[in-house]
Amino acid sequence: MTSVSIVISHYRQPEVLEACLVSLLESPDVLDEIIVSDSGTIDSLQPMITAISSDPRLKVIANTENIGYGRAINAGVEQATSDVIVCINADTRIVASAISTLVATLDDESIGLAGAQLVDADGHPRDSAFRFHRWDTIAARRTPYGKTTRGKAELERFRYDSAHFVGDVVDVDWVVGAAWAMRRTTWDAIGGFDPQFFMYFEDVDLSRRVRMTNKRVVVATKALIRHDEGGASRAATLRQQITNPMTRAHVESAAKYFWKWR
Repeated sequence: MTSVSIVISHYRQPEVLEACLVSLLESPDVLDEIIVSDSGTIDSLQPMITAISSDPRLKVIANTENIGYGRAINAGVEQATSDVIVCINADTRIVASAISTLVATLDDESIGLAGAQLVDADGHPRDSAFRFHRWDTIAARRTPYGKTTRGKAELERFRYDSAHFVGDVVDVDWVVGAAWAMRRTTWDAIGGFDPQFFMYFEDVDLSRRVRMTNKRVVVATKALIRHDEGGASRAATLRQQITNPMTRAHVESAAKYFWKWR
C-alpha cells in the first residue's frame, strides 16, 4: 500500500491550523504522518496539537524565522518518510476522501504533480490552476491595466474557464500550491522548491520543472479541498497596491521567475 505524508506550511494562524488538522484527523483517508512546518514560530504549537489529539502521526517542525512557503515545505518534506507527499496550506480543510482521491491520481505514472480542486466554504470551485504567466500578467491582476481591453484579454487567457475542467483528471500548466500531491521520487528528482522564491511563483516554478521531466501536471477534479484564502495581498487603491508588502513580494518573485526562465 502506498504510504502518505501530509506536510502543512503554517505561519502564525494557530486557530486556522487547528481547523485544518481536525479536518485531516476526521477524514477517512489513510495517512501515515502529518508534519506541520511552522514558520516564524512565536509560541510552541505542541500544546494546541496535543489538545486536539495524542495521535503519534502528528509532528511539528519549528522555524523561529519566517523562512517562506517553499523553504517551509522543503523542511517538512525532508522529515517525511512516505512514498507520496501531499502538501497543503494551513488555511485548507479536507472534504470527504479528498486526500485518497488525490493520491490515487498518481497511479498514472505519466502524472508528476496532481493538484486538488479547491473550493470555497459553500463548495463552489475556486481557481486551482492557471496558464503560465506572460510579462503583463501581474500588471493585469494587480493594477488598473487589468481593466483595459488588453489587460482583460490577458486575464481571460491566464485563467482556465469552467469548460476546461471536464473529466476526473485535467491537464494544466501549473497548479496552485494550496493543495497538491507528488511521489517522493519525483520530488527528489527535481529537488523540491527553489528556495530563492520566498513567496509567490514557487508553485509555478515547481510545476514547470515537473513538466520538464516529461511528466504531466494535472488537477484531480474530484479531490475537493476547501481553501479559505486570505486577502493580505489585495489592495483597493493604486497606492495601496504599490505599498502593500505582499504585492511587492509578488512582483519581486515574478522578476526572479522571468529571469530564471528567460
